[in-house]
Amino acid sequence: PLTPELLVACSPLVAAFGLVLVLACTNVASMMLARAVARQREIGIRLSLGALRRRLIRQLLTESILLSIPAAILGFIISRVTIDASIRVMFATVPKDMLELIHDVPRPVDWRVIAFMVFATLASALLFGLAPAFQATRANVISAVRGEVTSDLRPVRARNALVISQITVCTLLLVACSVLVRTTMAMSAFDIGFRTNNVIAMEVAANSRRQVLDALTSDPEVDTIAAASAIPLNGAVPTMTICADDGRAISTAYNDVSPEYF
Repeated sequence: PLTPELLVACSPLVAAFGLVLVLACTNVASMMLARAVARQREIGIRLSLGALRRRLIRQLLTESILLSIPAAILGFIISRVTIDASIRVMFATVPKDMLELIHDVPRPVDWRVIAFMVFATLASALLFGLAPAFQATRANVISAVRGEVTSDLRPVRARNALVISQITVCTLLLVACSVLVRTTMAMSAFDIGFRTNNVIAMEVAANSRRQVLDALTSDPEVDTIAAASAIPLNGAVPTMTICADDGRAISTAYNDVSPEYF
């Protein structure tokens, strides 16, 4: 379920996806601006024959959509192949005695994924198609028919704006990745207050505790075995209410542990 906590946890991934998408759109927009110069005579002839500017803009946006749709389909296929390949690699590298504990589940295509893909496709087409379309249809008709590159058509300002936005997005993406790496390193070096080296925790079902205890006791690599109803960093411990002599009631947490736990 898409809970608010899950959305907050996945927000950095969504932000990174958005930044990469903007980078790709700026690259394609720069290419479309360069093609607009090459097509100035064609557009000028269309304008001289009476074509409306909005119809030419619609045509150029349609061409942008025709570029984005195959890209979306290809991206979807690559993502499915990558996910399936990653699952196969994971199962191939897991120890054989652990395979019975891991089960692969079917991953059907969710309609929300398809809807988001369609939305991203149309948004991308508008992102990299609008600026070149407006720039290409601003041409002077007479100069465009002659094949002259006018100052109005030469997309210097638009290209500069795209380059500036691309550098900005690259900087944001690099800063975000650096913060993520730094946070990960800080978390790995954080002192949680107790020793975890050479300590293995496992949850054992009640009907299997005797067999597991016998197997661990006979294992020469096991130094000490301890038991607890709850362990640190593994969820909340149970609580109970205690009443004092003056009638005050407080709630306190407790944990059942064996002497070896300490």
